[in-house]
Amino acid sequence: MNPVFRSDNVRDTGMSRVVGNNHLKLNLAEDETTRFGMDGIAFQMGQHFSFISRKIPFDVCYSLDENTFNNKTSIQMNVKDIKLK
Repeated sequence: MNPVFRSDNVRDTGMSRVVGNNHLKLNLAEDETTRFGMDGIAFQMGQHFSFISRKIPFDVCYSLDENTFNNKTSIQMNVKDIKLK
């Protein structure tokens, strides 16, 4: 089992978007001055995009996974739950 982490009061950096069938491709930061945050994917959570895109802080639970795309591997959050405030 992978450990599950929690981060409070994260915000969208402005680079998050809905992809596929209702998934969120996220880029989150812990403060409003960070331009490039941590990438993540939230499967079946596209309904939260209208809130997240307004850059209002929210809490998130996630595990960390390797993501390989175009022969480039990076670490990304695999979001398990989003708690809107």
